Amino acid sequence: MWKENKIVIRAPLFDRLTDLNPETRDEGRPRSTLTHEQLTRSVAQELELLLNTRSPLPLADLTGREPSVIDYGVPDLGGYLSTEDENQVQLRGAFVRAIQAYEPRLSRVKVELEPRADRPRALRVKINAHLTLARVSEPVSFIVNVEQSCSP
Repeated sequence: MWKENKIVIRAPLFDRLTDLNPETRDEGRPRSTLTHEQLTRSVAQELELLLNTRSPLPLADLTGREPSVIDYGVPDLGGYLSTEDENQVQLRGAFVRAIQAYEPRLSRVKVELEPRADRPRALRVKINAHLTLARVSEPVSFIVNVEQSCSP
């Protein structure tokens, strides 16, 4: 595992382009590598963005086709937040498909959904997967709070 070996990996393009200190005019050398902790944080941020972005297509239109850039995100959650088994299965499937399509650093993705008592139009999404880079893979878990109608 790279965590114990303190291996660093090449940072993904968007991580290299992100300005961590926008108020500073004189930047140091661009960040070209990530430590294990930075990589995990990067994946968590991408999951938060992905699952809180609404795809323009309804859930039914996403099954059986390859996702494209225009499909980025998950469908509107309205009508799927109920605890009915069929809705939960469809919603879990949409989250798994989105993660598999748009977060290639994760494999073997499993999703659990929990309603939030404090926010009836929100979900707590538990993601268990394997963080995979090159020949190294390790189990990871993330928790993402998903609002019904968020979009960047």
